[in-house]
Amino acid sequence: MSRAEDILKYIKKNNSSTARKFDEHFGDRVEEFCQSIAPIFEGLDNAMIGNVGEPPIADHIFQGAQLVWGGLNSLIAAMEILRNGHWKDAGIVARSALETSCCGLHMSQDIAMFDKFRHGEAEYSAAVSFASKLSRTIPRTYGLLSELFTHVSQLHGVLHFDRTTGLGMFPAFREQDKHRYASSLLALEMTASDIEQIFEFIFFKNLPSSKHWQKDTSGKLQWHPNPTIGDKFMRRLIESQVLVKQSLGGSYEMQLPPKEILERLGYSHLIA
Repeated sequence: MSRAEDILKYIKKNNSSTARKFDEHFGDRVEEFCQSIAPIFEGLDNAMIGNVGEPPIADHIFQGAQLVWGGLNSLIAAMEILRNGHWKDAGIVARSALETSCCGLHMSQDIAMFDKFRHGEAEYSAAVSFASKLSRTIPRTYGLLSELFTHVSQLHGVLHFDRTTGLGMFPAFREQDKHRYASSLLALEMTASDIEQIFEFIFFKNLPSSKHWQKDTSGKLQWHPNPTIGDKFMRRLIESQVLVKQSLGGSYEMQLPPKEILERLGYSHLIA
């Protein structure tokens, strides 16, 4: 059984009725999510444990890799609770996953950060700032997770609904809430991509190729936009906005990309 299959089996081990309903709509994307993070686990495993007979990696890089591994563990937890109906809480856990991974990145590049971590003085905001200077997508994802899910907003006033009692203590998948699940799922997918960037940066020299980084003429790593990944997320963002419009009706103004992007991606019909 592959790592991706292991992850999917774990996520689906406790299949509630809400989770089964979620999978009817988003099952393919759950499988894609598992396939996207499995190679990161594999790469981290090889770097930390699979280098028998080779010089061991430095302690600060090893600890950084452990934090990225922990971030992936948290992201799996986010997917678990999303499938079971906790679409707000999933984003909170995903933010923690990204923040933890940013700390791992910062630590791997700065021994001083490693020393602070060992003494319980890690500067988490500094780690996010460090990562944000390297990649354009990390600050966007972190900001989205913060503003939509972590910091109190109007979304936190949206309660679970029970068909018999009205307000529900526990979540249940409703068709009219599909847009909320789609938005949360996209946030988790974006987080997975950003953690992949972090892994690739730390272990760039050990990889045969990189989706997100290139060396400039001085040998310094530079973030390189991946159009395939970018277009995939843009399409899903547009589609989630369409779902919001369908759910909320005519009063909602969709937050869409510029006209030229809509045309290029085949969404000309959405241009006002």
